[in-house]
Amino acid sequence: MIRLPATPARNDLQALAADGYSVAWIAEQLGMSHSAVNRLRRGETARTSEYTIAAVARLRQRLAGSSPAEHGIPERVSAVVRLSAARRDLDTKPVTQ
Repeated sequence: MIRLPATPARNDLQALAADGYSVAWIAEQLGMSHSAVNRLRRGETARTSEYTIAAVARLRQRLAGSSPAEHGIPERVSAVVRLSAARRDLDTKPVTQ
């Protein structure tokens, strides 16, 4: 399996969080564990498979222009996710490559 820098997946996951999509919901859509998605999003995983990078990119592309509410995510949940994502932007760990 080819392992590539996780930066593209991390950026996409952070953008999805900024839009209000929770890690739990994203993990379910990707068929991944909550902890694996969270590690990627937080920059704790420096490298990942090209399959994961592509899957995250496809999910972000599929969700472009839609709101979390359109996918059954309650507004109160997406509001908390957006707030948390905004706070995390201030102290995000850089991904080492």
